[in-house]
Order: sequence, then structure tokens, then C-alpha cells
Amino acid sequence: MKDLAFEVYTPRKGAPRQARTAVRRKPGIRISKSSLVFNKPARALLGERVELAFDREERVIRVKTDPAGLAIKKTKLFGKGFFKTFGIVEQGFFPVVEEDGTLYARLS
Repeated sequence: MKDLAFEVYTPRKGAPRQARTAVRRKPGIRISKSSLVFNKPARALLGERVELAFDREERVIRVKTDPAGLAIKKTKLFGKGFFKTFGIVEQGFFPVVEEDGTLYARLS
């Protein structure tokens, strides 16, 4: 055991507050098997309830605020039925484009 080359872990101190806030994340949606999770920039663009729509030909999800729509729980929207209805099997992180308060995420 003497001949092993151990390296000591030393945690780095956090960056100053201004430096951390200067880096802006792009809005996006993470899709899992049963839900859509909005990151903070994407969530800030939406209300408490949203309407989901899908363009089958272009493979684009549209999310827009709708008072009669589906409820977002913190940052998560349960979408298993939405995925089954439109045959969405893609998973992972997808950046969104915002136009007039509506988010568009291209799956391909």
C-alpha cells in the first residue's frame, strides 16, 4: 500500500457572488420517461398553468401559459399521457426558444 499515488482532495472556494450570477443559463426542458422539468430560466417565462402542444412533422413541443391548462408542480409537469398520445420517446435536455411568452423545444 505504500507505493500507491494518492492525491488529496481540496475543495475550491466558491466564486464571488457577482461572478456566479454573471453566467446565464439558457432556458430548457429536461424530458424523462414521465415528466417535463423546466430549468429556472424556462420556468420564469411561464405561469402556474400551461398548455402543451406538439407538431408531429417538425417534432417540436410548444408550451404556453394557459389559465385552464395543466398545473406545473414547482418546476415539473407530469406528461406521461402527452408522451403516449404523440409517441414521444426522446429523453434528455432540450433547449427552448422563447417567442412572445411561448416556449418551443425541438426534439430532433
